[in-house]
Amino acid sequence: NNQVYDEWLVRDQGAIVRQIGIEPKQFAYNLIMEEGGIDNAEKPFNNNTPIKSIYTPPKLPESNTGKNYGNILKRIMNGEKNVVEENYDRAIQQFQSGGLIKYGREEVLSFWSNLKSCFPDSRFNIEHISFTENNNEPKKAAIRWSLFGKHNGSGIFGSPSGADVYVMGINHAEFGLRGIKNEWALYDETMIWKQILMQTG
Repeated sequence: NNQVYDEWLVRDQGAIVRQIGIEPKQFAYNLIMEEGGIDNAEKPFNNNTPIKSIYTPPKLPESNTGKNYGNILKRIMNGEKNVVEENYDRAIQQFQSGGLIKYGREEVLSFWSNLKSCFPDSRFNIEHISFTENNNEPKKAAIRWSLFGKHNGSGIFGSPSGADVYVMGINHAEFGLRGIKNEWALYDETMIWKQILMQTG
């Protein structure tokens, strides 16, 4: 009845805690300790969290901006070459987790490869799509996605731990004449660290 009853919240907690002088890994450790240690700490949302919802996604046209954007993200995460060059403006402005703003296609590739390299055998899923295609306005799309797999790769989340990790992410994109010109790509670094620490001690 046009009322919000489910909300998927992805906060840039990494950017927030760095502003107060704490690294995301340390923040996650502190949070676990404050919640009573590994055995008592609240488990972050993950692939096994029970969800009951009566929400039914609306039927979308076969071809639309949201579906197109979802396919672009899937192809990037599948390691397909030239996807970014074909679909992103060369002056792309990307707002990244951690409060970072980067420019150019190489930075887009770096963002996704840095995440994927930590979870090399993970599964990337598109969970929800929305979009706008209004006259005289840029086409826009919003995606909620997930990445699920083992922390078996080195990188921004340290050495491989073997921990099962679920990443909930959200992306917004604004399209221009030469492809995606603005992109917001966000996940919560602290909740990834919390999952790793709770499984490894």
